[in-house]
Amino acid sequence: MLYLIGQISLCLIIAVLLGAAIGWGLRGMRCRAREDDLTAGLEGKDTALKSAEKKVIVLATSLSDLRNELVHTTLRLQKRVDELEPLIKTVADRENQISIMRSKVSMLPFLQEQVETANTECERLQNELQLVTDMKVGEISRLRKQVSELERVREKKLFETPDEKDDLKKISGIGQVLEQMLNRIGITTFQQIARFTEQDAKQVDDALQVFQGRIVRDNWIGGAQMEYQKKYGKSV
Repeated sequence: MLYLIGQISLCLIIAVLLGAAIGWGLRGMRCRAREDDLTAGLEGKDTALKSAEKKVIVLATSLSDLRNELVHTTLRLQKRVDELEPLIKTVADRENQISIMRSKVSMLPFLQEQVETANTECERLQNELQLVTDMKVGEISRLRKQVSELERVREKKLFETPDEKDDLKKISGIGQVLEQMLNRIGITTFQQIARFTEQDAKQVDDALQVFQGRIVRDNWIGGAQMEYQKKYGKSV
């Protein structure tokens, strides 16, 4: 009985030891398998990491190239901007000129109205100038006729010229031109006119021609008598 119990106990102990050994072996196998898996995973990750490092190097190189290209592009753009600045200024000047021209064009109707007004005024002034010219021509013709008459009267002396001389212009109706004409035919004093006979008056009237009728109409004889009385204090 005891032998049997001993045998059974021994078998149990062997079974336990054998189970522990098997369990330890299985556990070791699982650990090795897991270790292999981890090693393979690490190797894969290391490969991926190396690949990523290569990509990073490539990207860094590309980034450096892009930076260099950006610098060159910036320099080219700056150079182009420098070249365009005069053109931009020219365009701005042209825009200002266009604005000025537009302002002038907008003023064209007003300027046309002013031109029309100026033309109308010029026509009016030309008409006035022509009228004045005609008047002056008439006046010049009249003066030439008077000068011609003066020349004719100068050549025809009707009276003996006395030594004294009065201001005949004081007589109403006698101006400077008439005084000169009278002087040239020998009449220089109030006394001569105051003593005019009807024949004397007619001779003088014929000699003056353009001023005919003035002796009687303006009463030269009465005016001369009055001026003689004023100057000499006595009657003619």
